[in-house]
Amino acid sequence: DLIDPSRSIKAGGYKSIESTHLEGLIHIGSWIAITDTSLNEDNPQILLLKRSEELVTCPSTWGLVGEHAFRNEEPIETVKRGMKEELGERFSELVNEYGHIQNMTSTPVYYERDYGPENGNRIDRQVTYLWLVEMNMEHDGDDMTTTSDEYLSLDEEVADHRWITLSELEQWVDEDMMNEEPVKFCHDTIVSLTRLVIDRLKFMGKVARSVR
Repeated sequence: DLIDPSRSIKAGGYKSIESTHLEGLIHIGSWIAITDTSLNEDNPQILLLKRSEELVTCPSTWGLVGEHAFRNEEPIETVKRGMKEELGERFSELVNEYGHIQNMTSTPVYYERDYGPENGNRIDRQVTYLWLVEMNMEHDGDDMTTTSDEYLSLDEEVADHRWITLSELEQWVDEDMMNEEPVKFCHDTIVSLTRLVIDRLKFMGKVARSVR
């Protein structure tokens, strides 16, 4: 479907993310897949966050790190700010030292989701950039997920976190696709986007391993 331009925030304008959702306006955001190793490894682990049960939208569900863009903010800056806000300044510094950030798609993806009256009639119309952050740490054989957890300082909207292998994440997605209603993830749109991320990671990993 074509994107309705009347739903865009006017040039030079500004809306809070709350108003943007309530009015169903098109906005920009980023999804960030953080892996514990480079994609040269066959089955990297990916960081998932569990949303707080106190949140109005998608409480107690799992997902990747995500962030909405500020006005006039470049997508890569959204990624860096999002990791700092969601995961803490020390983890952000860890990424700066050991991580490699790259876009997973040549163009962003667009999705719409009407959350209905039970979620305050919020409508999400988001142009979404998909990003990969590969962590390439070497700490004398230590498990990178254990090492990085020492640096995590999770946002108050995050109830829990988990490092999950790519194959296990794929299993979660496949199970939620089979369910009448998703169990692990918020809704089928998130499930489909996560499926896209998995497919891109598998393809990028295959390319990376073919040239090593």
